[in-house]
Amino acid sequence: MTAIHTPAELLQTFASIRMAPVGGGRAVHKPLLILFWLGRLQRNEPRTAAFADVEGAFKQLLTEFGTASAPATRQLPFWHLCNDAGGNIWQLESACGIAIATQGSAPGVTWFRAQGVRAGFAPAVDALLRADKRCAPAWRGNCCNSTFRKRYTQTLRRKSGWT
Repeated sequence: MTAIHTPAELLQTFASIRMAPVGGGRAVHKPLLILFWLGRLQRNEPRTAAFADVEGAFKQLLTEFGTASAPATRQLPFWHLCNDAGGNIWQLESACGIAIATQGSAPGVTWFRAQGVRAGFAPAVDALLRADKRCAPAWRGNCCNSTFRKRYTQTLRRKSGWT
């Protein structure tokens, strides 16, 4: 896929995120990570954050909304989301800002912490989401309706930090 330039392209890209099969359903790691990051964006937080700084809050979301094993594999969406949409959605960087290539199996949480890995939306995606305030709410609504049960929506909204 080529670069993402319009809100419609971004919504389509988010809707086509690959999710791993889990127990007859799909893993919710990546949609939760995107929802979590949209909450950060809504609060005008920086584009990237250190994995170690957001790990605890993201683990709590996985504990409540993911499978039983999801909290133990909380680093996986940070790694694998980099490979969706031709690498145009998400980026990992070293502590000094150098892009991290994400081929192969994801390392463990200890590696993420030790390397000072920073993560966030790709610059073009971040800029688009900040410029078009309709994009994030549209995707959040679609994601909640298609990925999570309706009864979880209000709790998910509160816990992922978006209003």
